[in-house]
Amino acid sequence: MRRSRVRDIVYKILEADTRAREDDNYLIYKTVKELFPRLAETYFKTALQTLTNAGISFESITRHRRKFLELHPELKPKQKTRIRKEEEKNYEKEYSRHLPRLD
Repeated sequence: MRRSRVRDIVYKILEADTRAREDDNYLIYKTVKELFPRLAETYFKTALQTLTNAGISFESITRHRRKFLELHPELKPKQKTRIRKEEEKNYEKEYSRHLPRLD
C-alpha cells in the first residue's frame, strides 16, 4: 500500500470531519473503513493483521493527523489546545511550589 494514498485519505477525512481532528481512535476507525470497507466489520485481530500486512500502523495515521494540523493550524481544535496549555501552566505552578531548597 502506498503511503501517499494513506496520507490522502487521512487528509480528506480531517478536512471533512471535525471529530476526527480531536479523536485519534475515531480517525483510525474512519481511515480503516475508507481503506478496507469490509474490514471495519470484522474482528479487531483480523483488522490489525490486515493493516500490518498492508504496511499501515496506527502511528502512521496519527502522524499524518499531526502533520495535517501543522500545515493547517486554523483547523486545529481550539478547546483541546487551550485546556492542555492551562493544565501545563497549573502543573508548572504546582511543581514550582514544591521544589526542595538546596542550601
